[in-house]
Amino acid sequence: MLPPACAEVTGTLLSALLGALDRVEWVQRQLFPPRAATLARRLSPHAEPLGSALRALEAAEWPDDLRFLRDRLRLVAQQALDLIDAFAGAAPAWTVLLNCSPSPTWQSAQTCSA
Repeated sequence: MLPPACAEVTGTLLSALLGALDRVEWVQRQLFPPRAATLARRLSPHAEPLGSALRALEAAEWPDDLRFLRDRLRLVAQQALDLIDAFAGAAPAWTVLLNCSPSPTWQSAQTCSA
C-alpha cells in the first residue's frame, strides 16, 4: 500500500505533470514558427509547479517495493521538464531565423544583423 505521504506527493506530481503535458499538446496544435516565442511563454509557467512537485517526490521516503513507481514518475517528469526547457530555449532561435531569412518573395534577400 502507498504510504499517505507518497500518495500526496504522487497526486501533486501527477496533477502538475498532466497539466504540463496538456499544455505541450496544445502547443503542438498551435505550432507555427513565427509564434514560437509566444507559445514558449504559454508553456514555460508549467515548469515551476512540475519541478516543485518533482523535488517533493524525490524528498519523500518510499518503501523499497514502490521505488520503481517513484523512479518511473521521476523519469517522466524530468523528460517533461527537459521538453519544456528545450522548447523555451529554441523559441528565440526561430525569431532570429525568421528575421534573417530571405524574404518570402525571394526578390530581395534580407541580411542578418545578429
